[in-house]
Amino acid sequence: MNPNSSSPLHALRLDTWHLVRRVAQLGSMNKTAADAGLDVGRISSKIRALEAELGFEIFRRNPHSVALTARGTAMLTEISPLLDQFERCLQKFSTSSDSIKRTLKIKVPNGTIPVFIRWFKAFREEFPDFDIELTDNKSIDLGSQMGFDVAVFCNLNQKPPGPIERLGDVPTFLVASPKYLETHQKIISPGDLDSHCLISCFNWNTSLRCLYGPDGATISVKAQHFFCVDCSQSCLQAALEGIGIGWGVPLILCRDALSRGDLIRLLHPFETVGLSYYLSETKPVSLPSGKTLGEWIANHWQMEFGHLTRLSPAFALD
Repeated sequence: MNPNSSSPLHALRLDTWHLVRRVAQLGSMNKTAADAGLDVGRISSKIRALEAELGFEIFRRNPHSVALTARGTAMLTEISPLLDQFERCLQKFSTSSDSIKRTLKIKVPNGTIPVFIRWFKAFREEFPDFDIELTDNKSIDLGSQMGFDVAVFCNLNQKPPGPIERLGDVPTFLVASPKYLETHQKIISPGDLDSHCLISCFNWNTSLRCLYGPDGATISVKAQHFFCVDCSQSCLQAALEGIGIGWGVPLILCRDALSRGDLIRLLHPFETVGLSYYLSETKPVSLPSGKTLGEWIANHWQMEFGHLTRLSPAFALD
């Protein structure tokens, strides 16, 4: 970095660092440009100039995406909290009626998004001065985990920096639509699954093909056909469409469909492998009620899911 240069030092500009963090979160300069209402060329130029001043690349650039380099990750890990502290200072000392409005940033597993949308509808009614940014935390890139107040996850690869708190375990089931069951071989015992297509999240449960029952009973399943998807929400939708039998669908995701009769639980009381959920409050946010945002989420989790029990082991995927 040349202190005698007449050009502005991008390393000292907060707007440049905010852009860097947003690019890291979204994994794309084009998406960042659309999000910020800026020209993508301008964003790219700012980041290139910053990299030139620092003497190393912050991002690895691919044809359709970008990702933090190791040095970029280390640097942004330290700078990101400073950006948040600066924003909080502005909010604290602003006397204008048009002061910056606080946006709460929450990352949750794909399969829990419907639950969190319902919870935060009630949250907005209780705390109308907060805006909400709720996103899916499927990405394991550290950059996508930065700049968030709270993250809920069931995969330790998605763990953001900081301490974690266990929320609880959730059972998962084998489910199918009535339409599918009407047109396919009946399922009376686990062996009947051999001739069926199992809809499964390929990121974890195709390798854990066991059913768990009372008194520690464990039955291996040797299915011949799979329809693999990338998340629990897709698994649920594929089961509703009658593509096959949903394997490992979390109760918190399928309970409404079960109660409506849109899905039927199979081989009760056997379960597929359960899931352990965790919470990380990376930046504690105090609410007017006196609780932190993390405490508010943990309380709602316990009220709605604290009673759940399971027969299967539960895994935090790593």
